[in-house]
Amino acid sequence: MDEVEDLEIQLSLSKNPINREIIRVLATLHTADATAGLGSQKPLYDREGEGMIGAHSTVRFAGNEYEASAYVREINCRGFIACGLAERLSELGALKNALRASGLRLKP
Repeated sequence: MDEVEDLEIQLSLSKNPINREIIRVLATLHTADATAGLGSQKPLYDREGEGMIGAHSTVRFAGNEYEASAYVREINCRGFIACGLAERLSELGALKNALRASGLRLKP
């Protein structure tokens, strides 16, 4: 079973451009702070009436917290999970905010 989970993780990282970018930004932040990472994440319901699903993420870096929110339109599409996409986008946004504040440059 572990081999299946490992394969799923590898495929997710190699096929999903959002996951690849999260890893790239996090690797860059780790060059300055090995403890950098996701602080917290919570769903946002304030736009449910508009058909939007949201998430808010915080990221810890160099003793500070950076945050971002993201909203995704809920659509009726088999296999599409709007809350998962909103979570990943808010995480990426918070990581990018930490990266901008740090002055570090992304590695190609």
